Amino acid sequence: MRKMCNSRGVTNPLKSECGYGRRYTYVRHDGPTKCCKALVCCRIDMDYSSRRIAQKIFKVIDPDFYEWETHILFDDAFELGDNDEEEQIVNQFVKMLVRVIDEAGSFVHCKVIKV
Repeated sequence: MRKMCNSRGVTNPLKSECGYGRRYTYVRHDGPTKCCKALVCCRIDMDYSSRRIAQKIFKVIDPDFYEWETHILFDDAFELGDNDEEEQIVNQFVKMLVRVIDEAGSFVHCKVIKV
């Protein structure tokens, strides 16, 4: 049995039962090129975004609408802080992912974008 698109329980006549998808991307301790490729693999977000905007703004009823989530998993995302043994801060690999988001998005959309 498929669930209703609106997870908050709010009734919306433009939303009917729909599919639900998730994409998990695993990022290891790789360089910026592989990190960027992992983000480019998430280009289905572009289709989902178009469908969601069409429904929300233009009131289009899309029988093929689906909910979508993208998760990026790290094998080691934190390191200990300098001042406190219990303080954890994001490591260089998380910072690298954040730096290449604009590059990956620009590649997928074929124009320069800034997130």
